Amino acid sequence: MASLVSSWSSEVKSIPEKYVVPLEKRVTADVPIGKHIPVIDLTQPSDHSIQQIIKASADFGLFQVINHGVSETLMADALAVCKEFFKLPIEDKAKFVEKEDESLSDFEPSIDQRPKLYIEKEYTPNKNGSNTSNKKDTVFWKDTFGHGCHPLTQDVINSWPEKPQKYREVIGEYALELRKLSLRILDLMCEGLGLEVGYLGQEHSQTQLIVTHHYPQCPDPNSTIGIAEHCDGALINLVQQELSGLHVRANDGKWFGVEPIPGAFVVINGLILKVISNGKLSAGVHRVVTNSTSDRTSLGSLISPVECIIEPAKTLINENNPPLFKSFSYTDQWYKTVSAKLASSFPGKAVGVRVGSQAAPAEAVPSKEAAKPADDDDDDDDIDLFGEETEEEKKAAEAREAAKASTKKKESGKSSVLMDVKPWDDETDMKKLEEAVRSVEMEGLLWGAAKLVPVGYGIKKLQIMLTIVDDLVSVDSLIEERLTVEPINEYVQSCDIVAFNKI
Repeated sequence: MASLVSSWSSEVKSIPEKYVVPLEKRVTADVPIGKHIPVIDLTQPSDHSIQQIIKASADFGLFQVINHGVSETLMADALAVCKEFFKLPIEDKAKFVEKEDESLSDFEPSIDQRPKLYIEKEYTPNKNGSNTSNKKDTVFWKDTFGHGCHPLTQDVINSWPEKPQKYREVIGEYALELRKLSLRILDLMCEGLGLEVGYLGQEHSQTQLIVTHHYPQCPDPNSTIGIAEHCDGALINLVQQELSGLHVRANDGKWFGVEPIPGAFVVINGLILKVISNGKLSAGVHRVVTNSTSDRTSLGSLISPVECIIEPAKTLINENNPPLFKSFSYTDQWYKTVSAKLASSFPGKAVGVRVGSQAAPAEAVPSKEAAKPADDDDDDDDIDLFGEETEEEKKAAEAREAAKASTKKKESGKSSVLMDVKPWDDETDMKKLEEAVRSVEMEGLLWGAAKLVPVGYGIKKLQIMLTIVDDLVSVDSLIEERLTVEPINEYVQSCDIVAFNKI
């Protein structure tokens, strides 16, 4: 717990070396307030809101919303319980810290959406997307507490802190309201882009994370950074802030402070929006600076996919507007290939979302012109997300489209399912159990991330996410006819549905 900044920051007069930003990377907190950053009243006629949202998203990738339907009382309560959490004694927070040493961590929400309390630093992604260990990388002057909140099951809520006493009640309601608001804003974006309303609120919005950043008072703000400039790897992020410190970079490269407005949410576009809109919307490049006068706490609600294909929306593509980005699997390539190959090609690091045991958060996917050529010693079989398609890729794409067309009438919709798979006892080989489960292949079934969850007495269960096409896969039949019969029942005793959500 000694690594948490808030556990020692009030006792020091000088900054520990690993928190000191190199001179060439230091930023100034003295930037002008962006009075021209749009503040959008959501009670005005929707066509006005849509125009303002699209313009702000193109110019900044960021805007603020007021009169949004979330009560100011709930907003105040949410901020209060989060501040109170960080003031708790160390022993009340220890269960949420995975390591007791000075190790750093990134937010990696597991399939059971467990809470996590951590500190983080800048990173240099390796070719496989993992972090490069570099002792010179700066540690951010902040503590972060994050956890999943969609699907919002009772098991998820029970994993949240018991203290403060009202945390679960308040944050549960807060998460629901912010998801509702996020989907409302996404629908307005759909209208402005010419997409079907609800397009962004389906498979692109399968998960929601509540993340609280706590920036303790700093004795030397000029030599530290709360969080370096970056873009969120999510679809959209709604931020509640009380004090100044959040900066956004406009498309002309100039930095501006985002004014704290009582009752407002800051809406920050993630990298996924940039890809889906084919570059019509920007991803918000932002950073946070520290201050010497008071602690600063902010809340973020990030909406993201789990298992889906990220690509420019087909209705936005034509002869005059060719795709700027190739399609790719969110979990397979976003965190592995993009961050490794294109880290230096897009301004700002993408942070904020990882799924299961996937690699580090990704960088944005820039256009072909923006991408730097790979090093000469790069492997020849690296996946190229950009540039011209080969004949094989074209044929494969045509085959995928043909397959989609052939099943379009059958696919009435999809659902996201969270399933518990229970072994017979503590001697069951859980690795073989998971392999057996994943060996089940059906049309319309896609297995997702998984996590082993302790049950008791040394026994663990497998908690696994799956996406199904409703008219092609019955979960009951999957369990009764495939997962609990020979040969899989050698490992699997029973299966339970934890959450079932239409997407």
